[in-house]
Amino acid sequence: MVVHQIANSVRVGLVDGQDLVRLGLRSLVERESGLILTRECVTGEDALRQIPGHADVVVMADTLPDISGIALCRELRARSPLHVIMLANHWSRTELQDALRAGVSACFPIDTRAESIIEGIHTAELGGLMVGMGGFERVVRGIGPDDPVDSLTPSERRVLALVAKGMTNRQIGSQLYLSEKTVKNYVSRILDKMGYARRTEAASHFTRYEFVNHDRG
Repeated sequence: MVVHQIANSVRVGLVDGQDLVRLGLRSLVERESGLILTRECVTGEDALRQIPGHADVVVMADTLPDISGIALCRELRARSPLHVIMLANHWSRTELQDALRAGVSACFPIDTRAESIIEGIHTAELGGLMVGMGGFERVVRGIGPDDPVDSLTPSERRVLALVAKGMTNRQIGSQLYLSEKTVKNYVSRILDKMGYARRTEAASHFTRYEFVNHDRG
């Protein structure tokens, strides 16, 4: 596959063992301005070999010939800072919980409208969480409390909440009356505690955390 990189474009990888589904996804991505298809894989083995370092967002099936989509999501995110959109016919409560724990950024039924998948790709790239499956909100409430966010101090959590809103260190410092250097130190500690290399990853995690834990307590 020959890819001509466009500045500021979102690199998209596709992973699906069904030719017709993959063809539809390919057509969807290729006709959308701002997206560029960089990798197209049939199996999990192909995806692990080709995708890390070559995609910002991956759209994948929940089941592949050689691995589950959730397991593949976990492996890909361990190797590369990317976001995952999962397509499924049906998920049990446990599978939906596992999907969020694995770092899935968007969840959709396989028959989701094209516009929703495109929106999901852009939302995922910005670090957001998008839900497209009926009843998903109620299901994910059951995820347990053991989470890196729980290890943050109140001050660190306030900084992370503003990072999740897309604020720069300077903007955060202005709002919290801190120097830009102090905010930078906060962000470094937050990333260390959460085990991430990039602030967008921590922001995405915090968005999922807030969604799952909303109304708790």
